[in-house]
Amino acid sequence: MIRGILVNHPKANCSIYESGKMIYDIISRYSEEVKIDYLETIAESFVPTDYDFYIINWHPFTLKISPKMIKAIKAKTIAIVMEVDENELLPLTPKDTFDAHMIIDPTKKESPTIYPFPRPLEKENNLLPLYDENKFTIGSFGLLTPGKRFEEIVDNANKIGNCIVRINLPPVTFMGDVGIQQRLVDYAIMLRGRATGDTEVIVTHDYMTKSELIRWCSQNNINVFPYYRHQPGLSAVTDQAIVSERAIGITDCNTFRHMHPYIPHYPEQGYEQLAESTLEGVLKMKKDWSEESFNIAFGKMLLDLKLV
Repeated sequence: MIRGILVNHPKANCSIYESGKMIYDIISRYSEEVKIDYLETIAESFVPTDYDFYIINWHPFTLKISPKMIKAIKAKTIAIVMEVDENELLPLTPKDTFDAHMIIDPTKKESPTIYPFPRPLEKENNLLPLYDENKFTIGSFGLLTPGKRFEEIVDNANKIGNCIVRINLPPVTFMGDVGIQQRLVDYAIMLRGRATGDTEVIVTHDYMTKSELIRWCSQNNINVFPYYRHQPGLSAVTDQAIVSERAIGITDCNTFRHMHPYIPHYPEQGYEQLAESTLEGVLKMKKDWSEESFNIAFGKMLLDLKLV
């Protein structure tokens, strides 16, 4: 029996944390011959014990375990790397520290210590019918961080007419903003006040489980993510939208670069057109980034590291 452990930072309203948990949920089902434990800790409290390999969801803001400690571990060490730049594989992860890197970016190519992985998509069998069969329902969700224009969704709904806009904005843990709750309230008031005609805007602030979020997405004709920013990593927000098997509206933002080969984006197509044209690509992404595909990549990495 090969024994490993995935080390994540403590539970938080944070895509880095959620991705680490999703990865564990998938690889824990990899094989009966490989047992993988799970640990949530802070960097200062991390103490290596007796495992054959360590998978660390390392991040400079959430789990900054010192390179010296990692190099001292007498077992294989693997970094989960969520924030990958278009041209730089390890913009935030310390180099020459880990034995391998799980690059959660299917657009990258494999090289020594570098193992590209598909997005870690969950499975959900209990998808829901549309929120309203008689109205075009546009959904969106995410943390209220810079570079997102949720108001653009309301403006487009006003132009289409007979729309329901559902936007869920949960509070974020790693934001350093003690006034986030009031900002969320003020932003929701602004969004609702932007609606004209028969557009209905529903703003919520629920922190849903992944299963709940997938089902929530499945109620919308299209899930739209109006992102205008440039930063490392791929957006995790679309993962649950893909699993929901509904249409998706993205922009040409670089954090959606893994999706651009599959579907067209806004504004080259409007929301109503995207609701028709993206469905085939969404289903293809769901297949290509399945749990089975993820674990095939995981098995290859373990084999290369001579762990199996």
